[in-house]
Amino acid sequence: MDAWPPGKSAVSRHQPSAGGTLLVGVITVGVLDLLAAWVTRDPRTWASFVHVTQSIAGGLLGRATFEGGAATAVLGTAIHFTIATAVVITLYAAARRFPALARHPLPVGIGYGAVVYAVMYVVVLPLSAWHAPVVRPPEDVAKNLAIHLGCIGVPAALFVRTAIITRTASP
Repeated sequence: MDAWPPGKSAVSRHQPSAGGTLLVGVITVGVLDLLAAWVTRDPRTWASFVHVTQSIAGGLLGRATFEGGAATAVLGTAIHFTIATAVVITLYAAARRFPALARHPLPVGIGYGAVVYAVMYVVVLPLSAWHAPVVRPPEDVAKNLAIHLGCIGVPAALFVRTAIITRTASP
């Protein structure tokens, strides 16, 4: 049986495109981060998954987010996946410019997760409607840094590596 397109094996014909790989990466990073936020929440203040997604919209709306019901939960989810998209695409763009980033996904993912954590907790959250303090309790820093390393940085780097390989292997 001839492979189509020419020059590709039957196996490689079924590999996703770089864009498809990045889309799965965005979804994976977004879902892992949301699940981590929900699992590690303080059950006394974060009663439900809806509350977690509403709190994301609270970056724009402040405390009023919890009065918005499903609409603010959907807004929070949209904001969350927009940020996940920016995180993955930023690393992809950097890895296309500096190919060594794609060759070493674990250390790059750990470092990138730390950078994403710093941007979120030193820039984004203090400027948000929550006005979150930059200085946080050490246990919060440890928990949130671990989430950013393991659920955001490393998965993003692995999907970016796969997208770069897929892109390079395509004719």
